[in-house]
Amino acid sequence: MANSRLKNILVEEGVLQSKIAVLAGLSAGTVNKATNGKRNPSPTTKAKIVIALNRAVEEVKGTAGTYEVSDIWPAEKKG
Repeated sequence: MANSRLKNILVEEGVLQSKIAVLAGLSAGTVNKATNGKRNPSPTTKAKIVIALNRAVEEVKGTAGTYEVSDIWPAEKKG
């Protein structure tokens, strides 16, 4: 399973996994597994994480986050 870039983005933006979990309404375990590439989240969960990430970036930096799902989970190439 491909690892997402979520972990690096959280570090760069100064956002904690626990903050994402709260804002997204997800369990800490779900966010942890997505962050560490141990699970490929459903499209709905990916969307919740990205919305929460953008809200958290705004809270931390005072500027709106502009991340999209494809920034974190690029489409996997078939072949």
